[in-house]
Amino acid sequence: MQLFSIQTPNSPVVPAPPPTQGVRSQCHILVIDDDPPVRQAFTWALQDLDCLVIAAATLADALAQMTRMEFTPDAVIVDFHLEGGVSGFDVIHLLRRLFSVDLPAVMITGDAPSATPMSG
Repeated sequence: MQLFSIQTPNSPVVPAPPPTQGVRSQCHILVIDDDPPVRQAFTWALQDLDCLVIAAATLADALAQMTRMEFTPDAVIVDFHLEGGVSGFDVIHLLRRLFSVDLPAVMITGDAPSATPMSG
């Protein structure tokens, strides 16, 4: 992160504050989806936005990676239906309790309701 100061013709010079410890320049996003192409697509898209991403198929794998990397997510993207009947809602609630914060979350799904043909 680059800090700077701005001076206008009629204002005093105000130096930029010193860098603070723990300031993160990247967003940290957790993606949990049991479909590998979906995980990869989100990873690439988020990395293009300069985000640090952990992508996992299961909550257990996500927690292991987060522990290993000392990773605290800024937000989570989770599939609605994960393997083993795990609900994305349950994952979000667990992560919010774990981090004691109202963690922003996006629920995604590939489930589509049965389409009913429209009559003319």
